[in-house]
Amino acid sequence: MHVTARTALLAVSATIMAWLGGATPASATTCSQDGVALLCVNATPVQDVLALQYQITQVDGPGSYSIHYVETVSGTQSNPQSAGPIGYQQTVTGTLYAGLGKCYNIFLTSTAGTSNVAGPVCG
Repeated sequence: MHVTARTALLAVSATIMAWLGGATPASATTCSQDGVALLCVNATPVQDVLALQYQITQVDGPGSYSIHYVETVSGTQSNPQSAGPIGYQQTVTGTLYAGLGKCYNIFLTSTAGTSNVAGPVCG
């Protein structure tokens, strides 16, 4: 009987992992740096949406970017928003809004074509 309960627990764990896209649950905060910009994102539930609050710090020269999210399971993307121009060692903040109960990767793409990805963040 103990083996059956353990087997059931493993089956539930496998189902949850499959639902999450095979990844372990992510935190509500993440950062990523590509050598030019530092991107940090915090996921916070606000009423009936998830606020993906981002902070971009320019660590090398000036830069201009677009930022958007991609939902980790379905691949649904948000419309890109402009961020910048950002001067050397300046910081800008903003918010993207997404659906609750999902995980997202946040993409920061420079006008030069480089990309910095932070995530996943879940909420």
